[in-house]
Amino acid sequence: MNKKKSRIIYIIWGIIAGILGVIVGVIHINIAGFSKMYRSISGTEVPLGVYSSERLGMAIVYLSIIGIILSCLIYVSKKLVGWGLIILAVIMIIFTGSFSIVLAPATLFLILGIIVLLIK
Repeated sequence: MNKKKSRIIYIIWGIIAGILGVIVGVIHINIAGFSKMYRSISGTEVPLGVYSSERLGMAIVYLSIIGIILSCLIYVSKKLVGWGLIILAVIMIIFTGSFSIVLAPATLFLILGIIVLLIK
């Protein structure tokens, strides 16, 4: 009974990191949308980077949802969850090298993955 109670905090931590990631992804999508809207109003060309920025925001949202699902599976397999969260965090960091606010949920997922691998 004690082990199950102690793992609830990891699930909550994963959900918080995932929600933060979804919020950051939506902010990323909105920034790209506002940039595209401003460019279209002013009559200038919309750079291709804006479209990839929207896709990047969607990728952040999807990865965060996967992180929430992974953190809820901690009772099934600790190794799967630990390595999955570490890989997820590395992918988020690689995808978003220039958008530093995404490092917050990625760092939370990375720390959570390491801690899950270290618990007995």
